[in-house]
Amino acid sequence: MRLSLYERGFGAVRVRHVMRRVALWVTLPLVVVLAGGWTWYRVSDTGKRWRMEDRLASYCDGLLPYEETAALTGLSTESFQNDIRHGGTDARYEFCWVADLYLTVSRVPDGTDSGLLSDDVQFFLPYEDVGALSTPQPLRGGWRGYTDAKNTVTALPCAHGGSIVVTAQSHGYVEDDNADTWPRVDRTGPQREAELAAATALRAADRWGCAVKAPSGPPKVPALHADPDGATGVTEGACAGLRTTADERVTWTRGTDDDPRTLWETCTLGTEAPEYQGDDEGVLYRFSAKYGTQALAARLQDRGWSGGSGTERDDPLRASAKCPGDRERALFTAFAQDETAKAEQLAATTLKTFARLAADRRGCTDLRIAD
Repeated sequence: MRLSLYERGFGAVRVRHVMRRVALWVTLPLVVVLAGGWTWYRVSDTGKRWRMEDRLASYCDGLLPYEETAALTGLSTESFQNDIRHGGTDARYEFCWVADLYLTVSRVPDGTDSGLLSDDVQFFLPYEDVGALSTPQPLRGGWRGYTDAKNTVTALPCAHGGSIVVTAQSHGYVEDDNADTWPRVDRTGPQREAELAAATALRAADRWGCAVKAPSGPPKVPALHADPDGATGVTEGACAGLRTTADERVTWTRGTDDDPRTLWETCTLGTEAPEYQGDDEGVLYRFSAKYGTQALAARLQDRGWSGGSGTERDDPLRASAKCPGDRERALFTAFAQDETAKAEQLAATTLKTFARLAADRRGCTDLRIAD
């Protein structure tokens, strides 16, 4: 029996209609499954972990550790928006964002004649900055480095020369409202930043062929606070043993806790006299000791500013020493707020004591101080 053209056309329409219904019933569940899977991937903890792992495989040259990064970001990858690489085998850095941190991972060669310029310093060691505590504190736990609650720095010397240096820069410290003394700093942020810097340094050392002897655990940032000690009776830290009575204006001291693994320690002598408060916050004298890569950075900066003039041998406000385990000589400096001959003479005299005490605490030798 032959069908008319009309009947054949009507049948074809029915077939297409049926096929569309079948396709609809097949497609709709698939769309629902895909949409549900995408939503799960975006919002579930497992999906967030997968996305974090995927991004960390390539972001920041794959140097960021998962656990420490997740603790700071809450498994969010939204801050992974900047990734800059520079340099070659001997001198290089990787700059990236993590949460609200600027993280710089560097391979720093030894010596001021290594080809590094003064402008390179900003990429592996930070400048002093607003929002930082005036007195840096050691990282503890056997790690080389320090934190001032804004800048957290750790360094791993490589067995065959150079160092791995990691710097984490945040927005600054947050005061702890529950602290017994004011202003005690909430150490949660600096502790997490120190853990991230330390774990990143280990990954960089492994990736960049730097044989290191690393501590067995994470850093243990001590209590951080900005309140000064009295001017007399200081028996611990970087100010211990300094004579504070030579200037009758001095009423307080503020010093870094003693730790042979720190890169930077300071001692500040200050006053409560109203005319010195302002921007200077009562500071009269500041003494600084920098070690390892921190001393290298300071010399590179000085060379850029002065064109290479001046040495520890002829500057009464500078001294240096050879310290165990460091290829770079330690650098000791003094600063006097008053630009008078009397103040600078007192600063130079006190620097001799400060440098000798610091060198003795670390077992440093060949102390060089201007006569």
